[in-house]
Amino acid sequence: PAVGSIRELRDAADAVARRWKREAEPLVGHPVRVSVVHLEQPEVGTLARVTADGLVLEQDGQEFGVLWRLVSSIEADPGEP
Repeated sequence: PAVGSIRELRDAADAVARRWKREAEPLVGHPVRVSVVHLEQPEVGTLARVTADGLVLEQDGQEFGVLWRLVSSIEADPGEP
């Protein structure tokens, strides 16, 4: 085996990121719930923007990012009208 990244794993991670990006883009500006790997409760906030690396949520005037590789689901927040 060679030292370095495994192309197939990188390709798979890129495919997952493209999928989440497609699902997230229509939700920009809306309240969302984002389930994150290794967190018990989903993150809830307004989807501020979508980037190549992940998404940016806003909660109480503070922004924070979630990398695509850590996202396990994205959905409109059902608690919002």
